[in-house]
Amino acid sequence: MNVTRMCVINPIEPSPLSLRMASGVDTYLNLNFVTTAGIAVTSDLVSQLQLTGRSDARTKTYFLPATDIANGRARAMIPGGDLTDPSGYRLRLVGTVNGAAALLATGTVMPTPAAGLEAIPEDVIDSVDLTFDYDSPVDIDVTLWADAGKGSPYDMTTTTITASVYASRGGAGLVPFSVTVLSSNQVKLSLTVEQVNALPAACWWSLVASTSAGATTLCEGNVAVSGTIEPPLPVTTDSWNYVKPATADAPTTGQIVHSNITQGNLKISALSQPGIDRVPLLADLEEGDRITIGAVTWTVRFTHYDPAGFYEVAVTPTAQAAVSGVTPVLFEPPA
Repeated sequence: MNVTRMCVINPIEPSPLSLRMASGVDTYLNLNFVTTAGIAVTSDLVSQLQLTGRSDARTKTYFLPATDIANGRARAMIPGGDLTDPSGYRLRLVGTVNGAAALLATGTVMPTPAAGLEAIPEDVIDSVDLTFDYDSPVDIDVTLWADAGKGSPYDMTTTTITASVYASRGGAGLVPFSVTVLSSNQVKLSLTVEQVNALPAACWWSLVASTSAGATTLCEGNVAVSGTIEPPLPVTTDSWNYVKPATADAPTTGQIVHSNITQGNLKISALSQPGIDRVPLLADLEEGDRITIGAVTWTVRFTHYDPAGFYEVAVTPTAQAAVSGVTPVLFEPPA
């Protein structure tokens, strides 16, 4: 069976908390922690339920792990055969508030005779750990189910799905996922490269379903971010001999070949016109970097090194610059 109570976290005195529990039946005690202002406590209180028998003075302890930190919810399970003292139990609820141990609530528990099937938990939060790579975007397809057996699709017709990354469990929000609905019970969660690169190596995430009745955490877990963040392309200007032949020739030393028949490709000599080795610069070109000659700026799509000593760079737009001959060439990262 399920028993749900509200526990007010009062800095002055413990909250009163008394209840009846059916003996012989597993009981799930669901607590909603709120402040004296009625606002959900959005941190894990690491609470424990202590029940001391009035007849035998024996104390039984049960942990209340958080099940929905965002809404201040925690749950304990008391096995059906545990409550045997006919005189009942003294209740003490202890936990951690603002980093210090605290007595959260006191009261009594009275077992009552009962029989029946084991109650089904009201809600179970899936635990899913995620791994990201620095300098890479994130796209995650999530399928939502209303039951643990994945037989009943989650109804999103009246539900809003949100997801975010947090500094830690119950900590400050760092960045929200972009959520795209793919089907009736499937969404895509996305982060840009810039958002991923702003994350610490270890953090926390959660996915929440919100309706007019309230919000429920469906999934949460650790986030591990690995790899390195490459510095952006340095802004560089050098000179090459910009030629526009009718055929797709390989460049000679100091040339950029922009053929009439392949205007979406620049063939850039590894040595610039002054004879400077530009392999480090050209090897660092990535999608989105920009190359400017005269009044035309191209955006890099991808690059390929040719063992003949030049880089073939696919660019947009597919257009030639008006200038020709030895001319300055500007390389810079995305705007």
